[in-house]
Amino acid sequence: QFENDPKGWLTVLVFTGLSLLFLAYIIHQVRRGRLDLPFSFLWLVTGAVAAIVSAYPKIINLTAPLLGIKYPLNLLYSLAIFLLAAILLQLTLWITLLNRRLVKVVQRLGLEKGGRGPSQEGN
Repeated sequence: QFENDPKGWLTVLVFTGLSLLFLAYIIHQVRRGRLDLPFSFLWLVTGAVAAIVSAYPKIINLTAPLLGIKYPLNLLYSLAIFLLAAILLQLTLWITLLNRRLVKVVQRLGLEKGGRGPSQEGN
């Protein structure tokens, strides 16, 4: 595919390198404890898919017709949208869980204070 186009190889190398750097960054953040493993899973999948597609761009051209997609670029966009939507769903689920936990903590704190209002706290 890139025999006559040296810029094509350069593009593949650059994007594959960026994808691998992204994967290394995610792994580094997990090791340092800045990113929890449940959060990192979809980011690792996204990085791996990006690295594979970057290293072997023909995969998109071969897979699109098998899925009934006329233009390979539409498959790439659909894949990106799906992965981002999955990450967004995961984050939304975590926010919902944390919100429920926060409500429980606030309710427990209110019960421990005996229902005193702000005007009674100083007494």
